[in-house]
Amino acid sequence: MDKKQISGALVLVVLTVGILFGFSVMGDDALADATRHEVTADGYGGPIHLEVYLQGDEVVDIQVMEQNETEGIGDVAIEEMVAKILEAQSTEVDVHSGATVSSNAVIEAVNNALGKDSASEDSEELSASDYQAEGTLAMAPGYGGDIVLDVIMDDDEILDIKVLDHKETEGIGDVAIEAMVDKMLQAQSADVDVETGATVSSEAVIKAVAEATGQNVSESEAPADPAAAYDLETYEPEGILVSGKGFQDRYDIYLDVIFEGSELVEIRVIQHNETKGFGDGALRVVPERIVNQQTAEVDVQTGATWTSTAIIELVQQAIDEAGVDLTEQEVEEEEGPAPAAGG
Repeated sequence: MDKKQISGALVLVVLTVGILFGFSVMGDDALADATRHEVTADGYGGPIHLEVYLQGDEVVDIQVMEQNETEGIGDVAIEEMVAKILEAQSTEVDVHSGATVSSNAVIEAVNNALGKDSASEDSEELSASDYQAEGTLAMAPGYGGDIVLDVIMDDDEILDIKVLDHKETEGIGDVAIEAMVDKMLQAQSADVDVETGATVSSEAVIKAVAEATGQNVSESEAPADPAAAYDLETYEPEGILVSGKGFQDRYDIYLDVIFEGSELVEIRVIQHNETKGFGDGALRVVPERIVNQQTAEVDVQTGATWTSTAIIELVQQAIDEAGVDLTEQEVEEEEGPAPAAGG
């Protein structure tokens, strides 16, 4: 193991210990203006005590003060959930497989700090008979409660999918529902890719529409790691290799930004340690947006603002180093997760 690998491993150990045993991975200056909230929720092995630092609605830091979850399972779930929530700036994140109780306890505790109810108490539970549908009424449990759809068909053709009710997170789950409906209408099928960062909401829409249409859908597969094809130690750049800190300035992102003349033709993700399902999704989507539009001034990926911004800044750095003058293009992007850039 070389010095760089040893250093990276030590940083990861420090961060892990910090999350599990309560010291902050953020500097004191970053927390100086934040409001501290002490919150507790029942985990698998007992109460999980967190300190959640907020600046307005922004979750600045989450410190684990006490937990008694199963070593190697529940404690790992807590670490992962904290990272996901900080990256997404939302508690609408997927639970850790094999540690649902611990995961949901972290979500509940952070929701308490945010003043939100994990279970929507402000609305009555409605049954299918409470909704009027023009076509086939379809319901499936999402992240915040049932997603209720009206699926209108003519024989085998899906004419329309109307969203009658949902309680998904604003800006994430609701956006995913809209995107999923658009994709299904275009594909005339419920068998479409889920939206990065909103898997639970996406799969609920798939389940509901599949049942309404009688279609069979394939199991969702996790998208490939955008850096899977490359090894930083042996990689030879074909363009300008740039690197910088990703989520919360914790880990390095390495990009190879490739130009042909005054055109940006490819952005390869060579190495990263961004959160699976959030930051890695931005690493698939944002580089393609930049290449398609021939500008670094593109929209960030919902649920992965920090990683998206890091990508944009790194690509702009490469553009400046190359001294090229790109011609911005107006490109209408296809819905859904983009394929990995390069490789």
